[in-house]
Amino acid sequence: MSQQNEIQHSNIQPKKRLVSKNRIIVGILIAIFYFALVVLSHFTKEDFAFLGSITDGRAIVAGLLSVVIIIAIIEMRRAIGFDKIPHSMSWIVWAYAILFGPAYYLFGYTGIIFMSLFVFAVSAFNAILLNHPEIIMHVAFLLVYPGFLMSSLLYINKCASTQIISPENPIYPYLTTDIWAQIHPSRTTYLLPYNSLGLAFVFVVSSFTDMFAMIIGKLFGKHKLCPLVSPKKTIEGAIGGIFGGLIGSLIVFVFYEVLGPAVPFIQKIIGLGLTMQGLKPIYLVLVYVLIGFVGSFMTQVGDLLASITKRHFGLKDYSRLLGDHGGIMDRFDGIILNATFVALVYMFII
Repeated sequence: MSQQNEIQHSNIQPKKRLVSKNRIIVGILIAIFYFALVVLSHFTKEDFAFLGSITDGRAIVAGLLSVVIIIAIIEMRRAIGFDKIPHSMSWIVWAYAILFGPAYYLFGYTGIIFMSLFVFAVSAFNAILLNHPEIIMHVAFLLVYPGFLMSSLLYINKCASTQIISPENPIYPYLTTDIWAQIHPSRTTYLLPYNSLGLAFVFVVSSFTDMFAMIIGKLFGKHKLCPLVSPKKTIEGAIGGIFGGLIGSLIVFVFYEVLGPAVPFIQKIIGLGLTMQGLKPIYLVLVYVLIGFVGSFMTQVGDLLASITKRHFGLKDYSRLLGDHGGIMDRFDGIILNATFVALVYMFII
C-alpha cells in the first residue's frame, strides 16, 4: 500500500511543477503582448510604409485590441449562458463582437452607441416573442460589461484632440490623422502622440497592482477584504496593490518623462510623455500619482467585479484559453476599469 502511495505521489508532483511552469510561461507571453501594444501604438505610417499608406501602429494595435474584445464578449456571452441569452440571439452577439472594433475605429463612440442600441432593440424583440424579459437585462449587461468598458482601450489608443492645435504648439509636428483622412478628408481627426503613454498607464499600473496585491496578500494578509465575493483577497493585499500601482506609475514616469526626453532611442521606442503638454511639474506629478492611486483602486474593483460576476454565473474562470490564467476576461477584468479611468483623465486633462 505504501509503495502504491509513493508511485501516486511521484506521478502527482511533476504535474504540479508543469502547471506552475506553464503559468509562468503564459504570464511572460501576456507581459510581452502588453509591451508590444505599448510600443507598436506610437509608430507612424512612415514606419509601416511597406504595409500601405493607411496602416500605422495605432491601426495595428486597434486590430489586436479588437480581437481581444471579440473574445471577451464571446466569453461573457457564454458565461451568462444560453438559458439567459437564447441561441436565437447568438448571431447578433457575434456581429456585435466582430464589428465592435471597426465601428469604433471608423465612427468613434457614435458607432458603438448606435450599434448597441440596435442590439438592444433586437434583444427586446426576442424578449417579447419568447416572453422572457431577462433577455433584455442580460444583453444590456453584456453591452456594458465588457463592451463599453473595453472601448476605453480603443479610446486611449486613438487619443484624438478635442481642440484645434496651433502650429506653434510643441506637439504639432507629432500630430497624425486617422483612417478618415484617407476615406473622407473633411472628417479628419487629429490624433495626439500620447496613446502609447496611456496604454502604458493601463497595463503597467494594473500589472503591478495585481503583482503586489498577490505578494503582500500572501505574506501579510490576515484581514479579509470581501469574503463573500472573493475569500482569498485581504485588506493587506489591497493596500499592497495600491502601493504597487504607485510604483507602476513611477516606472512609467521615469521612462516617459525622465529617460524619454534625455535618451532619443528610448523616446523612439516608447513615444512622448506629458512633458510636451506644458503641464507645470507639480501638476505633472499629480497626474501620475492620481493615475497610480486611483488606477490601482479601479483595477482591484474590476477584479472584485469579475469575482462576483463569475460567482453569480457559477464559474471559476471565464474560459481556459490562457491555461491557468483563465480567459481573456480573467486577464482584462481589472484592466478595463483602469482603462476607463485613464480615458476619463485623458478626456479632461489632455
